[in-house]
Amino acid sequence: LREYLVNIAEQICHLLPSKITEECGEIVQEHMDLALKSFGDLIQPRSACQVLQFCDYLKLKVQRIPLERGELKQAT
Repeated sequence: LREYLVNIAEQICHLLPSKITEECGEIVQEHMDLALKSFGDLIQPRSACQVLQFCDYLKLKVQRIPLERGELKQAT
């Protein structure tokens, strides 16, 4: 399960615009660190419902990255 979720996280990173890596690398890394930290919790036996809740949580974090990118541009 952990390997499966790590693969999902890597795929999400590949879907992000390439510029975001340079412009907001630290923000992306912060989100990935948070996601990978949460993966550790999922090593324990979990119900499908809890796993889906985590996937929804991760989606919200990824959707927030473009907004933070815009905020970063305004600040610079």
